[in-house]
Amino acid sequence: MTTLRRTGRWRRSLAVAAAAAAGVAGVALPAGAAPPSPQAALQAAARGTWHSRFGTLQFHRDGTARFSIRECGYLPIAPGYVHVLTDCAADTATGRVVAVPTGYQLTEPDGHVASLTGYVDPTGSLHVGYAPVGQLTPTRTGTIDYAPGIQLVVNPTGCEYDAQGSTPVAIPCSFTRAGSRTILEFPVPDAAVPGGTMVTGLVFIAPSRLLVGAELADQGYRR
Repeated sequence: MTTLRRTGRWRRSLAVAAAAAAGVAGVALPAGAAPPSPQAALQAAARGTWHSRFGTLQFHRDGTARFSIRECGYLPIAPGYVHVLTDCAADTATGRVVAVPTGYQLTEPDGHVASLTGYVDPTGSLHVGYAPVGQLTPTRTGTIDYAPGIQLVVNPTGCEYDAQGSTPVAIPCSFTRAGSRTILEFPVPDAAVPGGTMVTGLVFIAPSRLLVGAELADQGYRR
């Protein structure tokens, strides 16, 4: 996954079906109707200005956007929960924006394509950042791009941690309920302890079947 350059250089069309627009606006869908796809929801959200303590997302009528985001890191609390920091200056990028299934791609004037992850949650908030996003099948299986060069494969009986250049490793994983969130918990290598592991978690968004990073689950924007 391409990341935004820091520079302002960051680390990491807009026509939509009426059903998708209704879902993002918070209008109830007909009974039995499927929610819009993650990409359709992101397309519908790509208009107007969104605000939060993490920054401002401005979508313009000409298909361009200006994203000003504080990406200051986070402190882990528990699997599926983190404290996202905002004590840094915002980075800004401007360019033509396109929605993709896992977020937005912003093509800057110099041709650099910046990829941001994102999704629209069931309340209509738009989440944009750099944490992993991936969609599972209806049976809660699938492959997630967990980090650059690393994939997490979710199977019915466990998971695989697949780092580029290494043999995939079978690891335990399970869906648990913690507070208001459903979390897929699994162990990952602990950089602070050579050979050790630590338990982390991705947040499961049931209506869209998305697995998202805990920090992204907190980085919500409202119009």
